[in-house]
Amino acid sequence: MPANTSGLSRRLDNPCPSWSPPQDRAKRVSLRLFWLLAARRRWYDKLVDRTLSAKTCVEPTHLTAKDVRYLDGILLEPTGRLRLLPASSYASIDLLHLRAWCSLNGRYGLPTTELVAWLKERIAGRSAVEIGAGCGDLGFRLGIPMTDSFQQVTDPATVGMLAQFRQAPATPLPDVEPEDAETAVRRRKPRVVIASWVAERSKPKEEGGTGNVHGPREEDILGRCESYIFVGNEAVHGKKRLRRVPHLMFKYPWLVSRARKPELNVIYLWEGQTMPLKQLR
Repeated sequence: MPANTSGLSRRLDNPCPSWSPPQDRAKRVSLRLFWLLAARRRWYDKLVDRTLSAKTCVEPTHLTAKDVRYLDGILLEPTGRLRLLPASSYASIDLLHLRAWCSLNGRYGLPTTELVAWLKERIAGRSAVEIGAGCGDLGFRLGIPMTDSFQQVTDPATVGMLAQFRQAPATPLPDVEPEDAETAVRRRKPRVVIASWVAERSKPKEEGGTGNVHGPREEDILGRCESYIFVGNEAVHGKKRLRRVPHLMFKYPWLVSRARKPELNVIYLWEGQTMPLKQLR
């Protein structure tokens, strides 16, 4: 006597008896397309979140200015400049709050008393200048000239990108001179160049670059000074072209920034370069 397979057949045809697939072919195609697009959207959202968090350090969007306004009194002077605090002061601040506050106030690397002391020891009384100074928080504490291209407040593409990601631009204070990095170094001829969280010049996106066509040509800068000191984060700056040139790398617990992975905060130091580095172009 053959086995009764009618029930099995029904379960295979429709594993969920409470739901019946639409009989119309167009509706079935539309439903399938809907689920494919939904799956693709979920995948895209995860990809964007990972990419932006790792590479551009976009901050938590669920936090608003009201949520982190309490940090103004802790971190800012009445002039709008960052207070110079020890790294221990930042350790007590929630990382998500700190990153959101930085995003809303145009800050990237945050100078600490330890960082300033370390840099002053490296400068050792030599002439120095800060390029890409942004708000000028670091150079001011070092007592050196501060220069910036003002890209984040004058370049429409940059302004639009920051607005899209709900980030405030790094608005230079009055004592920051409007001057691009190469001009600043050529004109002043410093022996030491300081940079913090400065994006290198790159090709346009359509040519395979990052699109930052206004960034400094770091190879030219390195060929015009004795020491080039860069403060940044490995996840963001670890693949810069200049790292092909021999250099020193330092990691300290007192390095503070808006990075998603603060344990990757780093200082790169190039010394003794006396010729243009044409091979990097």
